[in-house]
Amino acid sequence: MMLPFLRSSQHYTLEKAYDICVKRDLLKEQVFILGRMGNAKQALAIIINRVGDIEEAIEFVSMQHDDELWDELIKQSLNKPEMVGVLLEHTVGNLDPLYIVNMLPNGLEIPRLRDRLVKIVTDYRTETSLRHGCNDILKADCVNLLVKYYKEAKRAICLSEDVDQAHSKRNQQRASHLGERVMSMKSMEVKSKTRGGGRCCICFDPFSLQNVSIIAFFCCHAYHTTCLMESTISIGGDKKEAGASSKGTTSYYEFDNGSDDDDEEEDASSGTPRMRCILCTTAAG
Repeated sequence: MMLPFLRSSQHYTLEKAYDICVKRDLLKEQVFILGRMGNAKQALAIIINRVGDIEEAIEFVSMQHDDELWDELIKQSLNKPEMVGVLLEHTVGNLDPLYIVNMLPNGLEIPRLRDRLVKIVTDYRTETSLRHGCNDILKADCVNLLVKYYKEAKRAICLSEDVDQAHSKRNQQRASHLGERVMSMKSMEVKSKTRGGGRCCICFDPFSLQNVSIIAFFCCHAYHTTCLMESTISIGGDKKEAGASSKGTTSYYEFDNGSDDDDEEEDASSGTPRMRCILCTTAAG
């Protein structure tokens, strides 16, 4: 009854409460108050020497988050073989079992030592396997997110007052990505001072958002729609003549650098070609 009161109430003096617990021989209450007072080593000594519960001692030390307290727990348990055995079983993940074994005095007989060592090795292998599995999952998630980021970064953003019906259907399908794309435009606006300077990268005329359609890319290059259409058509014609013998020529309304089956199917269903940045793709080629 005393321990729940000590945990829930703050209207008492720790020193007076500790004196009362000592007079009435309330061991768990003494441990709690000593922990509150910052005397963790004395509280640990009471648990080991008077309560005799090594599992409670391990739980107490784990809650304190103090590495020196683990050493104190080992030192106070060395003269108790049964406690050392339990300590070996429950410190996997907190302490190196080999460190505990090296501190044991010669000739100390620990009950069921072989079984406990087997359990330690098994737990260690299980923990190692879980860590490798989590690491593989983390790497796979990173790769998937990077692929998703790369696909989104390749897409163009159309800025205009009038929205065509064909583009409205496409925008509805990608409504979930609209928020992320708009946020990326804020960083584009900052970088445009060093990239495009608020001008079309083809005709170098300044942009005006009134009655003008603009296409911007994640690389911070932006174009008038008419300029980009004319440039892609002219470059596409030259490339088509040069590579007429190749079977798999990539359209210049699409991105190269790999085949994106999902994007191609989406573009085919929408009936609208996908634009690409002329400066980046021609420089890469």
